[in-house]
Amino acid sequence: MNLSRHYFFILKSFLNYLPSRLLVILNALLIIPFFAHILSKSEMGTYNLCVGLLALTCTVTSDWIAKAALRFYEKYKIQDRLGEFYSNLFIISIFSYFVIAFVYFIFSDFIAEKLYISKSLLFITLLIIFPAGLRQFLYQMLRVFNKPFLYTSSIVLYQVSLLLLFLFISGFIPKTQSLLIAMAASIVAVDIFILKKIRLMIYMKFKWNPDFLVESLKYSLPTIITNVCLWNMLNLNKYIFQYDKNVVAAAITSVVALFASATITQIVSTFSFAMFPVIVQKYEKKQNDIKDFVTKTMQLYSLLFIPVIGIFIYYPDIVSRVVFAGSYNDAKYFLPFFAFAIFLHELIKLVNMKYHLSKKNSY
Repeated sequence: MNLSRHYFFILKSFLNYLPSRLLVILNALLIIPFFAHILSKSEMGTYNLCVGLLALTCTVTSDWIAKAALRFYEKYKIQDRLGEFYSNLFIISIFSYFVIAFVYFIFSDFIAEKLYISKSLLFITLLIIFPAGLRQFLYQMLRVFNKPFLYTSSIVLYQVSLLLLFLFISGFIPKTQSLLIAMAASIVAVDIFILKKIRLMIYMKFKWNPDFLVESLKYSLPTIITNVCLWNMLNLNKYIFQYDKNVVAAAITSVVALFASATITQIVSTFSFAMFPVIVQKYEKKQNDIKDFVTKTMQLYSLLFIPVIGIFIYYPDIVSRVVFAGSYNDAKYFLPFFAFAIFLHELIKLVNMKYHLSKKNSY
């Protein structure tokens, strides 16, 4: 009975968040071919290079801070120290943004020269980091408060506003630049929408606690490393192609990586996305069945998604012909690799949860 109870609860939590992920997948199936048709290969490649740099920067800065917020919110709430919790998050975030700005001013000329990306596009990408970091934090709060439908609504708002804004401003400025500006504006709209809906009461008690930084880094470092490794697997090739002025190859790998992230990742990552807040709450409340619960999560993840990944591994030619335009047919050579890498990455994240549970001093 205990076994079936765990499986039922995990599956129910997964299904609560699945509609929002299906919307992202539907968006990818409609918009990615649209962008592949309306943008030249050079524009498509440049846009994805900027998005890749944005993803890497967020991975090593705002993403881990937001994940730390998700991990330790329950602990500080139980201890009635949320004011200290929010203030330390704010201080760490501000420091990380100063580091980002410093790195930009030191290396932006080098990146622009070697990757053939204009400084204006790099600067717009830099500006997106700030609302994107806030959105990531707000998404974690939605997980803490268990609001899957509000999460779904925010996804719809982002997709619709991105497409409409792009179609509106692309007639006045270059398409790559208009797409990045539309992305920035859409993220800001999502941030405002979520803040108004959840009415998050953030109060500060400015008391720097170095232990919070230490425990956050101790928790986040394995995740940062695995995320950077996945980023390398999915993105490094297109930067190498771009550096060698192989625009076509850079565009093809960019489109495949974008498609894989917007479809495969959205499906398989839903498990950890939905279950992690539950696992944290079980841990902080010292429930005895937590390790068994994580094991059941890993088992159900493998059972459900190995067949899904098998479609992309064994039938990449069919998927490529259905999804991508004819000029992107070579995507079939990259798709199996990306699909397996994403599946393995999410599985490792679940294993990482198990590791932290076995190390009480670090989890």
